[in-house]
Amino acid sequence: MVSLFPRMLQDYTEAAFDVFDEKRRERVAGIKTRKAMEAATAKCRADFKAIYPLPKEKTPLRIRVTGEIPADGYSIRKLLFESRPGYLVSANLYLPHGRGPFPAAVVPCGHSMAGKAHDAYQCLCMGLAKKGFAVLIYDPIAQGERIEVPEFPGSCVREHILAAKKLLLLGEEFSVWRAWDGVRALDCLLECAPVDKARLGLVGQSGGGTLTSVILSIDPRYAFAAPACYITTYRHNLENELPVDSEQVPRGILPKGYEMADHLTGFAPKPAILLAKQDDFFDVRGTKEAFAALKRTYALLGKPGNIALSVTPGGHAIDRPSREALYAFFMKHAGLRGDAKEPDFTPRPERELWATPTGSTLAAGSTPLADLTRALRERTRRGRRAPTGTVLKKLLRLAPVKMPPPHRVLRQANLGGEAWARFALPTEAGIFTLLKYRRPANVAGFDFPRGRKALLYFCHEDPATEIAAPDLAPLLKGEEAVFLVDVRGLGESLSATTDVGSGLHAPYGPDFFYASHAHMMGSTTAGQRVHDALGALRYLGSFGYKEFHLVGQGLGALTALFAAAFEPGVKRLDLVRALESYDHLVDQGFYRWPLSGILPDALLSFDLPDLEKSLGERVKITRIGRFDTDFKA
Repeated sequence: MVSLFPRMLQDYTEAAFDVFDEKRRERVAGIKTRKAMEAATAKCRADFKAIYPLPKEKTPLRIRVTGEIPADGYSIRKLLFESRPGYLVSANLYLPHGRGPFPAAVVPCGHSMAGKAHDAYQCLCMGLAKKGFAVLIYDPIAQGERIEVPEFPGSCVREHILAAKKLLLLGEEFSVWRAWDGVRALDCLLECAPVDKARLGLVGQSGGGTLTSVILSIDPRYAFAAPACYITTYRHNLENELPVDSEQVPRGILPKGYEMADHLTGFAPKPAILLAKQDDFFDVRGTKEAFAALKRTYALLGKPGNIALSVTPGGHAIDRPSREALYAFFMKHAGLRGDAKEPDFTPRPERELWATPTGSTLAAGSTPLADLTRALRERTRRGRRAPTGTVLKKLLRLAPVKMPPPHRVLRQANLGGEAWARFALPTEAGIFTLLKYRRPANVAGFDFPRGRKALLYFCHEDPATEIAAPDLAPLLKGEEAVFLVDVRGLGESLSATTDVGSGLHAPYGPDFFYASHAHMMGSTTAGQRVHDALGALRYLGSFGYKEFHLVGQGLGALTALFAAAFEPGVKRLDLVRALESYDHLVDQGFYRWPLSGILPDALLSFDLPDLEKSLGERVKITRIGRFDTDFKA
């Protein structure tokens, strides 16, 4: 079926964002004195430590030097260290000749499959080393020598999303796993090189710009910093329909009243420069807006000259003009004299910079991230039990369900050779839940049907094609009134937005985009869909329906299961090709399952079988068909 509400979630999310943003702007406008700004920056630092909760213990790094390359005025040491026990990080240390102590910089890489060996990052490190900086650059998760999932060739972002969804179930933030590598990278640098702890810099581009922003907000040791090709505004990313990586959408940041630039608010008034490109997909208009906000912050703190902005021509890159702007800024604040121009460099082949024999930390004995995730899961199992309604509401972030306003009548549809009346039910401001009712033969009209028993079908993606499946069609032939229910983002409200396609299973598509924004707003798409389902059930109750038979497939099975926990009128539940447990996803190496089907923190309290058990004898539950992690309805 063609999506007739293709922009519903986009418009809804923008309106929800506006509410948070207006409160933020009012709060910031009220900060007018140095004392008030000092209090605001202190609160910002505390809040970001809560947004990115770091591990409590720093375990031994077990640093290994696996090789050294001589160069003109510096050397390149190949390093391995453990950011967590058994979890190897591959790195290169660019160390100037001499005794030191040197000013130093940590460089977290952007989303390059070559990681630290990417040409631009090599030039950046060589340039800083030639200016007198000791530089440690490391491979982030799923990049360079740390690639673990071969099913995603050439796409570290896909591997990031895969890992992030598993960690989210366990109450962990992928952004923290990424940032912790950076925190330990500085520890490694301090242990391996004679550096001046008062002159430490942090610079990264793109995904490395994200890491720079996150790390500087939680690690107070840095003296100056430069996020490149990242800082814009959350508003511009949303309005431009730009999906971003899992660590770029911090959970609950909007209710706390922060924008992207506030990663640097807590860093103020330490020196920082925003490096931007005129034609970047991270909208430079947002970068300038962020800079203006930071300029005001730094001015109130008495250090207006400590925040800078460099915008140079070109697209998404930390190219020579950006690097030269960086050199000038870092040299100034490190107290170094000299020319900021960059000489011509010849990058080395990736293999030459490997810290492992074969270019793989896994082959060198690193514990896979999947195994570390499963170990986390094992520690949660003892605390699981059948969830109470209070626990479910909290995890789903379920808003109070009120009687929806009167329905709208849409034009009739022909599905599978049968006539279906269509009704749009406003279950929340800006959200319509679609109810399609199968009319008895030769019965026309637009009135909403009354009855006592109803079957509600919740689709995985598109009910128009799903209801014809051999194992589903017989369920819809009973005596009950049959309604197809399209909750937000599914069926007729499948989103046709974002710049990478509208497929439900696209790892970087609209499902990921809107579920990510729900997390930023302190909500969940799973909970929003349950809210839609409960609103529809309550509305049907006003038309005489007292007993409900819910049928759900794939994502729809989750909605039906959660709804059954709150609606006492549900007596039967058929789960078609349904996810058996969240544990099942954690056990998978490679899988496709939309982010909207992930309930954050769920495995800290319960798993799906625990929820089914909690329904007891009230609900007869039947499972039909087998769940496939590469789900196609």
